[in-house]
Amino acid sequence: MRSSEILILGGGTNGLACAFRLAREGARVTVLEAADRVGGGARTAEFAPGFRVSALAHLVQGLDPRVERAMALDRHGLRLSEPLASAVPGGRPLVVGPDGRVEGLAPAEAAAWDLLRGRLERFARLLDPLRRLTPPRIGRGNDDWAALGRLGLGLRRMGAVEFREFGRMLLLNAADAIEDDLSDERLMGLCAFDATLGASTGPRSPGTLLLWLQRIADGPPRVPLGGMGAVAQAMRAACEAAGVRLRTGARVARLILEGDRATGAVLETGERIEAEAVVSALCPRTTLLDLVPPGALDTDTERAARAIRGRGAAAKLHLALSALPDFGVDPRARLVIAPGVDAVEQAWNPAKYGEVPARPVLEAVIPSVHDPEAAPEGAHVLSAVVQFAPWAPRDPDRARGAARGGAGRARILRPRPAPERARLRAAPARRHRRAVRHGGRVVASRGPRGGADAVPAPLPGGGALPHAGAGALARLGRQPSGRGRDGSGGLERGRADDAGGRGMTEIRHPLRSARPAAPADPRLHYLEPLRTTPFHPRIGPLNRLWDWVPWAGYVTAGSFGDEALEHSAIRNAATLFDLSPMIKVRLRGPGAAAMLDRVTLRHVARMPVGSVQYTAWCDGAGKVLDDGTLFRLGEGDFRLCSQERHMPWLLDSARGFDVTLEEETEAVAGLSLQGPCAAAVLSRAGLEVNDLRPFRLTVRDGIAISRTGFTGDLGYELWVAPEGALALWDRLAEAGEPFGLRPIGMSALDVARIEAGLLLAGKDFVPAEHALREDRALSPFELGLDWMIVWDKGHFNGRRALLREREKGSDWVTVGLDVAGNVSAEGAVLYHRQTREVGQVTSGCWSPLLKRSIGIAQVRRPFDRRDDLWAEIYAWRELRYVKRMERVRIVPRPFLVLDRRRATPPLPVRSPGD
Repeated sequence: MRSSEILILGGGTNGLACAFRLAREGARVTVLEAADRVGGGARTAEFAPGFRVSALAHLVQGLDPRVERAMALDRHGLRLSEPLASAVPGGRPLVVGPDGRVEGLAPAEAAAWDLLRGRLERFARLLDPLRRLTPPRIGRGNDDWAALGRLGLGLRRMGAVEFREFGRMLLLNAADAIEDDLSDERLMGLCAFDATLGASTGPRSPGTLLLWLQRIADGPPRVPLGGMGAVAQAMRAACEAAGVRLRTGARVARLILEGDRATGAVLETGERIEAEAVVSALCPRTTLLDLVPPGALDTDTERAARAIRGRGAAAKLHLALSALPDFGVDPRARLVIAPGVDAVEQAWNPAKYGEVPARPVLEAVIPSVHDPEAAPEGAHVLSAVVQFAPWAPRDPDRARGAARGGAGRARILRPRPAPERARLRAAPARRHRRAVRHGGRVVASRGPRGGADAVPAPLPGGGALPHAGAGALARLGRQPSGRGRDGSGGLERGRADDAGGRGMTEIRHPLRSARPAAPADPRLHYLEPLRTTPFHPRIGPLNRLWDWVPWAGYVTAGSFGDEALEHSAIRNAATLFDLSPMIKVRLRGPGAAAMLDRVTLRHVARMPVGSVQYTAWCDGAGKVLDDGTLFRLGEGDFRLCSQERHMPWLLDSARGFDVTLEEETEAVAGLSLQGPCAAAVLSRAGLEVNDLRPFRLTVRDGIAISRTGFTGDLGYELWVAPEGALALWDRLAEAGEPFGLRPIGMSALDVARIEAGLLLAGKDFVPAEHALREDRALSPFELGLDWMIVWDKGHFNGRRALLREREKGSDWVTVGLDVAGNVSAEGAVLYHRQTREVGQVTSGCWSPLLKRSIGIAQVRRPFDRRDDLWAEIYAWRELRYVKRMERVRIVPRPFLVLDRRRATPPLPVRSPGD
């Protein structure tokens, strides 16, 4: 039974406001606060005997009037001072009143300020509603832009001149806007400080004008009598009056999840509290990364949580003063020491590099002037925000020394007449007669003149390219030349590099004497030559056309000489294809299966050892990142093979699971043996696999053999250590000689996989990580891969988005096409009735076996169920492209179904010598 209908985590001001609103609507609400009292950062604490101050914020600015009115905070004891003026002390003090009027400016400067202030206030009022709007979701089928449209209408009513000025200023930084209209350094420094207060940025950084407009929209600041804790206590009283149950000292250890919903929390004491809903007012990083169990969120959500930047750039300074300091201005004002725009920027520059600025800028208030209870009689409290302070000092000891003003010295804040600015002055510590200490630190001291000297607390701290032997080449129908070819068109003699015994060699251009050395700077990785695989010493000399294509940083053969013969060997004999560049990641550990269940669409935990799965994985929006094969090598041992590199994403997905990940693309060489004679070749080579079923794995003579492939035919993939790669090639070449074994390249393999109806990443779909437009990424439903989704295995990446798509339906569908004519339709645009564009052919070819043009296409629904579809094909005819409109027909995939693909044992074949 639920003990509370709604559970709120965190008793800060945001949590209390939320609790009040829900309770007023009739909900039963419980607030859990880890500290001994509510308020969060809005708490008043005693930092020295008799001296009380707000721990973090010291002014009320930006409290939503709707919250203040609804909670009736004034009736619950909240008292606020009058709006504060902002004062810049010095030889010629400057005071800006709450209404924006300035004392101490020349008439011309005052007029320029009034003009700029009026314009900024109008812009701030126009943008203020944005803070109350839910940010619109950018995507298909959204109407959240209506609110922004209303805002645009309001902007247009400003008039053409003002609208153009708004558009010009919106993208300015604060310094540009200030320097365009003002010239008084005091006022310019005050404006630059206000534009960057509380932000980790300088006035010349982009976006600071928007921060300034937000601060203007907040209105002038006020001092809460009793400190910020008074605000928290008033909100607490309002919540209790509304029936909210407040529990302090209740630290949450983790959330309770049922399916995709949070249904309660477990405290550190072990107590379980259940609820219909849970609202977190804690830091998003804490909520999503610490309280939510691992694997319950999409990897993209966790990535976004880790990317939240919550590093402040301000230090808080509390001083216990024995007397009221004289700054030459009204002590009730808000004091700002920022002598110019450049001073604010120069204070920011060291902080962004992890160093303490020599001349920080600051804001200070004296709360005891407004609230006598903040300090003992005759004494006072000064609370200051010092800008800027590095979040994590690069050198903590040096930063600590800089904060103290050097060894044996303290940095003293003392008002001193100056022509244009207030200065921070260093003085020997021995001049102080008496010091007030708290927590082992000097917080205030009395100088020789009887005034108060403030001491800030320290900050925290060339040969021949290897070729195949004569026997192996003869068995594959090639004869070695015994030497390199001349420079007129052949392979250049070059240096061989076995890359630590892995058979890696360097391919050189046939017309160049040398390739540039690989750059030492990793940022110049794009200048590195493509690598070669462990099988290249055998493959390289066989490539008569020198036809190479890049694959994952390696080169692989596009065609060895005759694509038609290579395709014929796939369907009638046996072929070898080097798949070593395939990305391979090893996952080991007790949590490997659970982690892969969280990542992929299928149920990994149900996989038996020695089996292989064809699977896919999605991002948080339910769009396919890639597909590939997953091998279960042991109880907690897996290998994931894919077209694209996903190691950073997989590492992020593994957070919280007991699993280690290692990329072993270089450590494992792969060879694909495909065709009706593949099993016979293996048997002749002494690798008997007749009892091996499809998608199963076995080990023979230290070689892992899986009955998998990408051709839709009988096939096997062999995995071996790089040092055993050449021996494996020679073994298979010798055994395959009677069966017509032939090496094949990418071109022939592509025709075979289209006949089998198999998809290829980067061609039939754009991996979601690479899509420049959201609507270019496709879901499993749109790719026809929804058959592999296991809904009842728990949460997996994209599950929520896929559930919504299952209910709503998909926009696109991937289909097979039968194309009229005798040319490939790859890349053709599809039309309905030759007028309306409805899709595109992603893969196409002329099938030599089927004797027709086939293709794989993406078609917009509902045109996948319509007739009269046409493909706009551009065919190369007599030295020019000719446009052809050919009729297409949607047909099932795969186009070719062969019984021998799944027959166990494989269908018998006989070699010509038998």
